Amino acid sequence: MATITAEELLGQAKLDLESAQSVYDCAPACFFSQQASEKYLKAYLCFRGIDFRYTHNLVELLKLCGSVDEQFAQLLPDTELMKPFAVDVRYKADSVALANRIAAKVMEASWRIHNFVMERLPPALQEFDKAPR
Repeated sequence: MATITAEELLGQAKLDLESAQSVYDCAPACFFSQQASEKYLKAYLCFRGIDFRYTHNLVELLKLCGSVDEQFAQLLPDTELMKPFAVDVRYKADSVALANRIAAKVMEASWRIHNFVMERLPPALQEFDKAPR
């Protein structure tokens, strides 16, 4: 069961997106984009009262979100794109090289997840995420 609130996750996700933007065209942008996406999905799960285990697996989180809203399935390509960047990008040279090549794509995927989740949250929760674009 989650011990963190949707509000806390949204605030942290906003900081991750801001961090990704500050290093837009290199490997850390992929890490921060993945982290932001993870937190947006978890915030949605918290809002809906759906328990989730500790994981960085976006596909797993997406499936849980999809159990309530089938529209989440359209984000599968974005979550698949970010798979290597949860932890590997910080430790594996081949992940860093890949991240440097596709950082812009990963950030765009993260923004799609951000926008999709935020559209499904009530205005009171949207206030916790005033992510700059």
